[in-house]
Amino acid sequence: MKNLIILLLGTVILFGFDSTTIIPQKVHTINPIIGDISFISKFGYAPNSTTDETLRISTHLSYVEELLRQKDISHLTVEQKENRQFLIGALHEYWTTMPFPRNYDHPEERKPCFIDKDGIICAVGYLVEETAGIAFAEDINSRFKYAEIYEMDNNELAVWVENSGLALEEVAMIQPTYGWSNTVATPDITPAYAATSAALWGINLATSTLNLINLSNINNPKFLSTLGFISGSASVTIGIINLEQGSYWAGFNTGKTTLNMINIGSGVATIFFSSYALYKNERSTPPLANWSIYSIPTSTTGSAVGIGLTRSF
Repeated sequence: MKNLIILLLGTVILFGFDSTTIIPQKVHTINPIIGDISFISKFGYAPNSTTDETLRISTHLSYVEELLRQKDISHLTVEQKENRQFLIGALHEYWTTMPFPRNYDHPEERKPCFIDKDGIICAVGYLVEETAGIAFAEDINSRFKYAEIYEMDNNELAVWVENSGLALEEVAMIQPTYGWSNTVATPDITPAYAATSAALWGINLATSTLNLINLSNINNPKFLSTLGFISGSASVTIGIINLEQGSYWAGFNTGKTTLNMINIGSGVATIFFSSYALYKNERSTPPLANWSIYSIPTSTTGSAVGIGLTRSF
């Protein structure tokens, strides 16, 4: 019976392993110049295809803004210095207040997007719009929508860069790439994981309730505590396994993260109740052997000392 229970729970745990956390996914950097150094320097690990896109872009632009502010600009003209400071201020305003465009057309790779189909403009596009007007930004978009700065063969844009106080490499460093945005939302919780979690919740609730009810019963079946301990451990295991690195703090897969935390919490509580019930059961079980000392009356001395030993089977 116990072997059957362990086998069934092992099967439940196996189905609880979310395949999206096991299969490696291709990772694309957010910028061809500096890669993902902005995210790594802030969070201590590299982003992947499940990382929240907004967090990734804002982290990149914030990092680049700081680099631009630290750059030695003594070689620039007064006008270039003024233009540069204005653009850095506009960049800060952009990444702290504006929505970011999406890559709707290139599912195979991360791509820059000057202005997306919703009319949302990118960081470089915003800087162009703020200084040269929306018409110029839209003209660039009509010809170079998904192009990198180095690929934009446009004399007017080259003049704009020259006057901006920013080096061409710095403009390219600002420009993020965007992951493909599927217009159909996909759930981050697989049916198998959801079903496994629900099954374990049921077992956890049942065993915890029965263990609490039978705390005062010296005949509380040990298999209840054992089953609760195994199911609780299974919940904790699948909850931890399905946690993406940094997911809770990075703000992505929030639904799945919540489910993970519930599984871990439910599992820990069940383990506690089962362990306590098992402890109480052991304390309440009569010992297998008892011994006692007593006196026995005799015909010669009047009494004698006797030792009795009782063994339970």
